[in-house]
Amino acid sequence: MRFFARLVAICNLCFIVTVVMRYVENDTANKTGAELTRLPFIQNTLVVLGYSAIIMNFIFVLVFFYLLLTKRLARVPRFLLIFNLVVLAWQVIFHFDLF
Repeated sequence: MRFFARLVAICNLCFIVTVVMRYVENDTANKTGAELTRLPFIQNTLVVLGYSAIIMNFIFVLVFFYLLLTKRLARVPRFLLIFNLVVLAWQVIFHFDLF
């Protein structure tokens, strides 16, 4: 469970970077009309990891709460759990475009 929590945290970081890159590129394209991307392979990898983080994070939270309810304690560092829960809330808001 620790490995999965760390993997999800890395994917969540990629999601955050993807969202930031999206807003920076949109802002730059609107001002200058030019693209900002110089390394499309790295950007594409971050986008795939970032958007797959939504599914992986949801699965992580479901498994964690299942283990919590069945009294099988999952040894996950508290900061990873809090980080993943906060990012999951942000991902739901971003996905459904609630703001």
